[in-house]
Amino acid sequence: MKHLRILVTVCGACIALFLVTAYAVQLAGPNPVETAKAKVVAEGWQEQDLVMLSFRISTGPFRGTGYVEFQVKGSKQKTIRVELRRTIYSLKWQVTGYKEDVPKPK
Repeated sequence: MKHLRILVTVCGACIALFLVTAYAVQLAGPNPVETAKAKVVAEGWQEQDLVMLSFRISTGPFRGTGYVEFQVKGSKQKTIRVELRRTIYSLKWQVTGYKEDVPKPK
């Protein structure tokens, strides 16, 4: 019985350490908005011409997903959407989608 108690304690401590480490990695990682902005700039847009419209990021202990939307200054119809994800123990957000959209006038 004593060995079982030690085994359960060690397993519990390992699981707790795993979860704390995953959370710490998420906090230490780069800002997803900056990652999205870097992608838009890499596509040829000037950083000073971008205004962030919205973003939504959801994270958990094992992964994170979300998107960031930008508007191009001087063009209220031009929007750019960047989709992102981050897997467990990954410090960097990864771009999974990029879309330039021109909505039709109402």
